[in-house]
Amino acid sequence: MLARKRRNLKDEYVQFLSTPVEKRLKANQFYENLRHFYRRKWGCSLRIPYANGKELDLYELYDAVISLGGWQKVTNFDRWGKKLSISENIQMAEHAVRIIYMQYLCKFEQNESGGDIVEEHENELIGIRSARLKGMIAMPSYSEPPMSVFRSSDNFPPLDFHKLVFSLLSGLPNEVVFALNVLTIMSHPGPFVLNFENCPNIIDLLVSLIGIKVDLLGAAPSNLYKWWEETSNYDFTKFWKYSGIDEGIFNSWIFSSEQETMKLSSLSEIYKDDNFDLTKPTNWRVFSILGILHNLSFEENNLLTMGENKALLRLLLICCNCRWQLLKRIACETLSNISKNINLISIEDPLTGSAFFKSIQNGLNSNDRFEILRFIEIIGGLCQTTLNEPILCDFLDKTNFFPRIFTLLTLKDILICIISLETILQLSELGRNACELISSCNKSVEQLIGMLTTDAASFGQAGLSGIKVVEINGHHVQPYVNPNKKKLHSLNQSNQHSKTTTQQQQQPIITNTTTPINNHLPPITNNNFSELDKSINNIATTAKITSKSKNNSNKKCVEAQMPQHMCEWMMMTLDDTNEEIEPCSRFFSTPSQLLFHIYEDHLKALVQSHASSAAKNPDNVCMIRCRWPMCDSTPRTLWSMTTHLQDVHCTEQSLEINLQKRNEFGLDDYINQIRQLFKQNREQGQQPGYAPFAAYEAIRRHALTNLKKDLTDDNEGPVTRNIRLTSAIILRNLSKHSTLARRKLQRFEGFLSWLSLSKLESSRTLSQCLFEIITQSPIDNNNNEQLKPTEEE
Repeated sequence: MLARKRRNLKDEYVQFLSTPVEKRLKANQFYENLRHFYRRKWGCSLRIPYANGKELDLYELYDAVISLGGWQKVTNFDRWGKKLSISENIQMAEHAVRIIYMQYLCKFEQNESGGDIVEEHENELIGIRSARLKGMIAMPSYSEPPMSVFRSSDNFPPLDFHKLVFSLLSGLPNEVVFALNVLTIMSHPGPFVLNFENCPNIIDLLVSLIGIKVDLLGAAPSNLYKWWEETSNYDFTKFWKYSGIDEGIFNSWIFSSEQETMKLSSLSEIYKDDNFDLTKPTNWRVFSILGILHNLSFEENNLLTMGENKALLRLLLICCNCRWQLLKRIACETLSNISKNINLISIEDPLTGSAFFKSIQNGLNSNDRFEILRFIEIIGGLCQTTLNEPILCDFLDKTNFFPRIFTLLTLKDILICIISLETILQLSELGRNACELISSCNKSVEQLIGMLTTDAASFGQAGLSGIKVVEINGHHVQPYVNPNKKKLHSLNQSNQHSKTTTQQQQQPIITNTTTPINNHLPPITNNNFSELDKSINNIATTAKITSKSKNNSNKKCVEAQMPQHMCEWMMMTLDDTNEEIEPCSRFFSTPSQLLFHIYEDHLKALVQSHASSAAKNPDNVCMIRCRWPMCDSTPRTLWSMTTHLQDVHCTEQSLEINLQKRNEFGLDDYINQIRQLFKQNREQGQQPGYAPFAAYEAIRRHALTNLKKDLTDDNEGPVTRNIRLTSAIILRNLSKHSTLARRKLQRFEGFLSWLSLSKLESSRTLSQCLFEIITQSPIDNNNNEQLKPTEEE
């Protein structure tokens, strides 16, 4: 037994001198804060603990634990001994350090990091202690005993999903149903998603539960299946026997007794009923397990584990070759999702490899649109693993895949076209061998050249049946709306208010009664009755225009909007010499009513007066100058002036701006301002006007009528751009890796140059393709010249 160490003042003095000043200051501040915390929290003084007769440095212990993330992380990751440099020869050292930290520094760390713990929750952490001893023995309880036991590598804690594994292995009906329900919930999007990296055995168990042979570690699969069959009363052997799968697959991959093998005489009974009845327990069990795996195949974290699992591949191949379309659809989609993680070299079972390639060949040659799309996607996914290149190219060359896929490009189905192009793109990125196979296909390069100018609209409505294109419109700018605008009243109420105002002009209540007519008008006084009369006349005129349906047979009352748009057309004589300039000042509800009023009451009057004065000279055309404030005085004809008013002055935005100005300055001040602006504009001089045929000459001068519309001037839609850009990338890859493709592309060099200079999205990619053709062609010629002498010899 070790003797107690005496206190050596010399060693302490040397240690004090070797310690940096900053560290000593931090240590002093730490002990001061710790003592203050003990007095405030428990009302007691701090007593430094001793170990083996030597005082412990609480600052060093606290600094080491905090640097590792706190006592919780150190405890969870079991770092008390490794990170604190405690020798393994000392018995119970880790537990002793942990106990000391919990007694003296645990609450102080909580106070420094996240605030002090509330008193009502303190008992849950440290248990019920006496108030006098809280500061000395406060520490949380631990589930493991205070023994320092060496942990061997064979005694790791069970995984998070061990209970689900035990439930599936038990085979008991309630346990299996409960586990499948939990897995179904975890397969859907949510906070808890199953990750197969933590439990890869669950895939094997799920597959073996439905009667498929799987190599389970540490268990005999045949004995397990017999136990499951006895406890659940599910006969999956009979289910797969009548599923329509191949005889060799059934005998090799399905659990069955020695006497029960698939006979050809039973094949006549297979195709009696092709409907997959989900009400049957066996059918529902297969459907639920396949649905769980299908949902989890959309998670990126599960793709690698599912792609490497041989049992899952067996299940998917069996379902792809069965006669039930529901299972076939789910299996094809799942196989398409995990195909980019399937390594063909790792498939050691010859039956699995042959069944896999046979399924792909049957799917590509099928007349079912869904199967064609899914198996084309599967080939594209296999191309993403570079190790699959030799096996995949050999298989595609022997099965005439490239003539088939280029034939599918001719169909007027835009979804098949897009997926086929993406698969060819994935193949072209594999390297030289794949590019040579693509180039050697008859008319492949010519067809890709034609896809550079293909438009999605050429597929028609039938070709767009499987895809939805959403058009996004530009941002629409809303016109200005006054936020202080009150709720509009009906036109009948406005007329009643106006009548009341005319009868009570001498009463002081006139100001209040005229306010509902138009909340944008200023208060009415005795000095501006003329504006009130104009407003009343405007309302009466507007009512005649907007409510013509009042006198119908049903006598329905039609509500109209409150007049708020003022006519600012300046009332002047023809010679423009009258100094008294007044605006029209009538109010209308809509811009169209205002435009109709200007045309009927102002423009027509000017045209009629001009016609009466110029009756002797019929060649004299009536030219009208715009009388709107701050507008140019260019002379225009009647219809030209009408168009000018409609496009410039009678728009919703322009009228709303004028309305805002009237609210800010008031009606009287606003009228004075526009009157002065109109006079200033007239004093600056008038525009000389245009020739009678100026517009026609301008159109002829600026419009290129004889130039045909160029293909590259069209705006590409998203689908059209995808087709053209994918085709261009494929041609670039072919020109980079294939000599035959470069020789074929030289015939289309002029066409590719024209497209590369356009504004299409694929122009830059085609420029790169031309660069590969130009730079690689001399190298190809030199290689051909070097081969000629050898051939002659």
